[in-house]
Amino acid sequence: MGYQILPTRRADILGTSPAGVGIANPVSVPPGSNTLLTVTVTPGTDPPSISLVVTGNLAAIDGSAAQAFALAGSNVFTFLATIGPDTRPA
Repeated sequence: MGYQILPTRRADILGTSPAGVGIANPVSVPPGSNTLLTVTVTPGTDPPSISLVVTGNLAAIDGSAAQAFALAGSNVFTFLATIGPDTRPA
C-alpha cells in the first residue's frame, strides 16, 4: 500500500514535511475481505502543519489510486478497504 500526506495550505510546504506510518489490521486477508488501513501522521514543523489530508494508492488491491482516508482522531487517519476479487498475494 502506498500513501501520501498532503498539506492543505501553502505555508505547510515551507517547513519540515509531515511524515506518516501506515498499518493494516488484519495484515493479511483473502480477496473479498476487509482490512482497516491506519496512518498515524507526525505533522510538519516550522511552521506547524495544522490541516492534513491522507490519501492512499490502493490500486494493488483493486482500489482507488487516490483513496482519501478519514480523520479518526488526533493525527490518525483510517480507511476500511475491501480486497478486490482479482488481487493476488504479494
